[in-house]
Amino acid sequence: LLGAKLLITIATLSMTTILGKQVWDISHSELDLGFLGLAEFLPTALLSPITGSIADRHDRRIVSAIGLAASAAVAFGLWAYAGSDQPRLWPIYCLVVVFGAARALIAPAIRALPVDLSPRALITRVVALSSGTFQVGVIVGPVVAGFLFVASEPAPYLFSGVLLVVSAITLTFVPASKVARLTSAPGLRSALRDASE
Repeated sequence: LLGAKLLITIATLSMTTILGKQVWDISHSELDLGFLGLAEFLPTALLSPITGSIADRHDRRIVSAIGLAASAAVAFGLWAYAGSDQPRLWPIYCLVVVFGAARALIAPAIRALPVDLSPRALITRVVALSSGTFQVGVIVGPVVAGFLFVASEPAPYLFSGVLLVVSAITLTFVPASKVARLTSAPGLRSALRDASE
């Protein structure tokens, strides 16, 4: 699980770092970078109540793997687009909206898995290891992406896509959680009701 989380962080930070560089290279506009951030953040903000409810009701490994598969598809789409010499931003924004939605699906499920799978006596140690894994990924991802970008502009996206696929496969080897799932149907109404309780 920690290995999968490390790969996810490296892949995500690699991709987001190079997205900013690519958008800047195309437009040289701070406003376009702002729109990129909005395209990435808005789906997460809008979908979080629903995706949190989904993570509470379904196998979090499967939910994470579905989100990772969607993120990998976006990474491969960006890889193809970066190699196409098409200096337009709207395809990038469209792909980033899908990426934001996939991240909204992944985040609540993958964050809860370390605690779900840990014996009660080891939870603090596992949470610390998980946090350390995230910090390593935050450092390694942009560095690797920068070196790959210098070698070939599309390469960081291919790298990220491969890591996301590997992390999704890795999650299938994580044991199933014995934590009880909520039983009501997922949706905005039940998510809001759960949040108010």
